[in-house]
Amino acid sequence: ELMDRRLPAMRRAFLLRVQAIRNFTMFVLVAGLLGTLADGAADAGRLVASIARACGEVATDREPGTVGAVELVRAELAVLHGDLDDAAAGYRSAATRFDAADMALVAEAARWRLGELTAGDDGRALIARATAALRAEGIVRPDRVIAMFVPVPHDARLAQLRPRSRKARIT
Repeated sequence: ELMDRRLPAMRRAFLLRVQAIRNFTMFVLVAGLLGTLADGAADAGRLVASIARACGEVATDREPGTVGAVELVRAELAVLHGDLDDAAAGYRSAATRFDAADMALVAEAARWRLGELTAGDDGRALIARATAALRAEGIVRPDRVIAMFVPVPHDARLAQLRPRSRKARIT
Protein backbone atom coordinates (compact mmCIF):
# COMPACT_ATOMS: atom_id res chain seq x y z
CA GLU A 1 0.00 0.00 0.00
CA LEU A 2 2.80 2.42 0.88
CA MET A 3 4.61 1.62 -2.36
CA ASP A 4 1.39 2.13 -4.32
CA ARG A 5 1.08 5.62 -2.82
CA ARG A 6 4.74 6.56 -3.41
CA LEU A 7 5.28 5.23 -6.94
CA PRO A 8 3.35 7.99 -8.77
CA ALA A 9 5.54 10.67 -7.17
CA MET A 10 8.66 8.72 -8.11
CA ARG A 11 7.42 8.51 -11.70
CA ARG A 12 6.67 12.26 -11.83
CA ALA A 13 10.20 12.96 -10.57
CA PHE A 14 11.59 10.72 -13.34
CA LEU A 15 13.38 8.61 -10.73
CA LEU A 16 12.22 5.40 -12.39
CA ARG A 17 14.13 6.36 -15.55
CA VAL A 18 17.34 5.55 -13.70
CA GLN A 19 17.86 1.84 -14.33
CA ALA A 20 19.25 0.95 -10.90
CA ILE A 21 16.45 2.78 -9.06
CA ARG A 22 13.76 1.31 -11.32
CA ASN A 23 15.06 -2.23 -10.94
CA PHE A 24 15.60 -2.04 -7.18
CA THR A 25 12.18 -0.47 -6.69
CA MET A 26 10.62 -3.30 -8.71
CA PHE A 27 12.45 -5.90 -6.64
CA VAL A 28 11.35 -4.39 -3.30
CA LEU A 29 7.77 -3.91 -4.47
CA VAL A 30 7.48 -7.43 -5.83
CA ALA A 31 9.11 -9.01 -2.75
CA GLY A 32 6.47 -7.31 -0.62
CA LEU A 33 3.66 -8.47 -2.88
CA LEU A 34 4.99 -12.03 -2.95
CA GLY A 35 5.25 -12.06 0.83
CA THR A 36 1.67 -10.88 1.07
CA LEU A 37 0.58 -13.64 -1.32
CA ALA A 38 2.49 -16.26 0.66
CA ASP A 39 0.72 -15.10 3.81
CA GLY A 40 -2.64 -15.84 2.18
CA ALA A 41 -3.88 -12.48 0.93
CA ALA A 42 -7.55 -12.48 -0.06
CA ASP A 43 -6.97 -10.43 -3.22
CA ALA A 44 -4.46 -12.78 -4.86
CA GLY A 45 -5.55 -12.01 -8.43
CA ARG A 46 -4.91 -8.29 -8.00
CA LEU A 47 -1.52 -8.93 -6.41
CA VAL A 48 -0.45 -11.32 -9.19
CA ALA A 49 -1.48 -8.70 -11.76
CA SER A 50 0.58 -6.07 -9.90
CA ILE A 51 3.57 -8.41 -9.87
CA ALA A 52 3.20 -9.06 -13.61
CA ARG A 53 2.95 -5.32 -14.29
CA ALA A 54 6.05 -4.53 -12.19
CA CYS A 55 8.08 -7.25 -13.90
CA GLY A 56 6.84 -6.09 -17.29
CA GLU A 57 8.27 -2.65 -16.63
CA VAL A 58 11.80 -4.09 -16.45
CA ALA A 59 11.38 -7.07 -18.81
CA THR A 60 13.33 -5.47 -21.66
CA ASP A 61 16.38 -4.92 -19.44
CA ARG A 62 18.93 -7.64 -20.20
CA GLU A 63 21.24 -6.85 -17.27
CA PRO A 64 21.93 -10.18 -15.50
CA GLY A 65 20.69 -8.98 -12.10
CA THR A 66 17.39 -7.80 -13.54
CA VAL A 67 16.92 -10.98 -15.55
CA GLY A 68 17.74 -12.92 -12.38
CA ALA A 69 15.17 -10.94 -10.40
CA VAL A 70 12.43 -11.66 -12.95
CA GLU A 71 13.39 -15.36 -12.95
CA LEU A 72 13.32 -15.36 -9.15
CA VAL A 73 9.80 -13.90 -9.21
CA ARG A 74 8.71 -16.55 -11.72
CA ALA A 75 10.13 -19.25 -9.44
CA GLU A 76 8.27 -17.90 -6.43
CA LEU A 77 5.00 -17.73 -8.35
CA ALA A 78 5.62 -21.30 -9.55
CA VAL A 79 5.91 -22.38 -5.90
CA LEU A 80 2.62 -20.66 -5.12
CA HIS A 81 1.01 -22.47 -8.07
CA GLY A 82 2.50 -25.79 -6.97
CA ASP A 83 4.75 -26.07 -10.07
CA LEU A 84 7.81 -27.16 -8.11
CA ASP A 85 9.85 -28.35 -11.11
CA ASP A 86 9.44 -24.92 -12.74
CA ALA A 87 10.28 -23.29 -9.42
CA ALA A 88 13.50 -25.29 -9.05
CA ALA A 89 14.58 -24.43 -12.60
CA GLY A 90 13.78 -20.76 -11.93
CA TYR A 91 15.74 -20.65 -8.69
CA ARG A 92 18.72 -22.35 -10.36
CA SER A 93 18.67 -19.90 -13.29
CA ALA A 94 18.19 -16.89 -11.01
CA ALA A 95 21.17 -17.90 -8.87
CA THR A 96 23.34 -18.17 -11.99
CA ARG A 97 22.23 -14.71 -13.19
CA PHE A 98 22.81 -13.16 -9.77
CA ASP A 99 26.29 -14.70 -9.66
CA ALA A 100 27.03 -13.11 -13.06
CA ALA A 101 25.90 -9.74 -11.67
CA ASP A 102 28.01 -10.10 -8.49
CA MET A 103 24.84 -10.20 -6.40
CA ALA A 104 26.02 -12.98 -4.10
CA LEU A 105 23.51 -12.43 -1.30
CA VAL A 106 20.49 -12.81 -3.56
CA ALA A 107 22.15 -15.70 -5.40
CA GLU A 108 22.56 -17.54 -2.10
CA ALA A 109 18.95 -16.74 -1.18
CA ALA A 110 17.82 -18.37 -4.44
CA ARG A 111 20.04 -21.38 -3.69
CA TRP A 112 18.54 -21.66 -0.19
CA ARG A 113 15.01 -21.84 -1.65
CA LEU A 114 16.25 -24.30 -4.29
CA GLY A 115 17.68 -26.40 -1.47
CA GLU A 116 14.28 -26.45 0.23
CA LEU A 117 12.78 -27.90 -2.95
CA THR A 118 15.59 -30.40 -3.53
CA ALA A 119 15.36 -33.68 -1.67
CA GLY A 120 18.05 -35.32 0.40
CA ASP A 121 21.71 -34.47 0.75
CA ASP A 122 21.76 -32.21 -2.32
CA GLY A 123 19.10 -29.96 -0.83
CA ARG A 124 20.76 -29.85 2.56
CA ALA A 125 24.07 -29.01 0.87
CA LEU A 126 22.53 -26.03 -0.96
CA ILE A 127 21.04 -24.69 2.27
CA ALA A 128 24.33 -25.24 4.14
CA ARG A 129 26.25 -23.42 1.38
CA ALA A 130 23.86 -20.47 1.50
CA THR A 131 23.96 -20.39 5.31
CA ALA A 132 27.76 -20.43 5.37
CA ALA A 133 28.01 -17.68 2.74
CA LEU A 134 25.56 -15.43 4.59
CA ARG A 135 27.22 -16.03 7.96
CA ALA A 136 30.60 -15.20 6.37
CA GLU A 137 29.11 -11.78 5.57
CA GLY A 138 28.22 -11.30 9.24
CA ILE A 139 24.55 -12.19 8.94
CA VAL A 140 23.44 -13.68 12.24
CA ARG A 141 19.97 -14.87 11.11
CA PRO A 142 20.28 -16.04 7.50
CA ASP A 143 16.71 -17.34 7.58
CA ARG A 144 15.42 -13.78 8.09
CA VAL A 145 17.47 -12.44 5.19
CA ILE A 146 16.14 -15.24 2.99
CA ALA A 147 12.59 -14.36 4.03
CA MET A 148 13.22 -10.74 3.09
CA PHE A 149 14.70 -11.37 -0.37
CA VAL A 150 12.77 -14.53 -1.32
CA PRO A 151 9.62 -14.40 0.82
CA VAL A 152 7.80 -17.44 -0.60
CA PRO A 153 8.68 -20.56 1.41
CA HIS A 154 8.84 -23.91 -0.35
CA ASP A 155 5.55 -25.11 1.09
CA ALA A 156 3.42 -22.03 0.37
CA ARG A 157 0.46 -22.59 -1.97
CA LEU A 158 -2.40 -20.43 -3.09
CA ALA A 159 -5.56 -22.44 -3.55
CA GLN A 160 -7.42 -19.42 -4.87
CA LEU A 161 -5.00 -18.91 -7.77
CA ARG A 162 -6.19 -20.46 -10.99
CA PRO A 163 -3.70 -21.88 -13.48
CA ARG A 164 -1.72 -19.03 -14.94
CA SER A 165 -3.69 -17.00 -17.42
CA ARG A 166 -2.21 -15.03 -20.30
CA LYS A 167 -3.22 -11.79 -18.62
CA ALA A 168 -1.23 -12.44 -15.44
CA ARG A 169 1.75 -14.09 -17.19
CA ILE A 170 5.10 -12.60 -16.31
CA THR A 171 7.17 -11.86 -19.37
